[in-house]
Amino acid sequence: MSVRHRRGLSWLTGTRGLAAFAGVLWLAGQQMMKHGPETASQSAADGPAVFGWQEDLDLGAKPFPELVLRVRNEGGEPVHGVKLRAPVGVGGTFVRDLHSTGPGETQEVRVAIPAAPRSARVLTEVSFADSAGQQWLRTETGELRKLQEPPAFDAEPGAYTAEDHPTLRLQSEGRKVAN
Repeated sequence: MSVRHRRGLSWLTGTRGLAAFAGVLWLAGQQMMKHGPETASQSAADGPAVFGWQEDLDLGAKPFPELVLRVRNEGGEPVHGVKLRAPVGVGGTFVRDLHSTGPGETQEVRVAIPAAPRSARVLTEVSFADSAGQQWLRTETGELRKLQEPPAFDAEPGAYTAEDHPTLRLQSEGRKVAN
């Protein structure tokens, strides 16, 4: 086989590999669109569809940057005792009590943090009880866990001492943003 034919064969093989990889990415995208990012690993029988996420990072907020966090109840029944936990590395771990969230409701809370986080995305955890009183935890990875009792969501000062942390004790209330 000539050098020219080997180069052509090498290029063709590389192109096929690239095409196969693109096909795998396309199929994965189709699965995500079919199931949605928050339900890709959950069926309706798994429990309430309650999700928490970081909506935005407001670096221009004064006097401190703010995380804009949201919780949405996609279920048909209200959930109670809703708590949102956001670990921000050395900046601390912030916990907010959103009380109750109705069916189809989204609540937003702004959390003042001492400085911009090292990562642009902060992963959240949400604990809540369904209308039957069953306790649940939606983990940072999106997994839904059935619990025997509410988890201990404690605020932590990170690299600060509790007395010296500039924003840990600042509280903010959640507000309804969509229904």
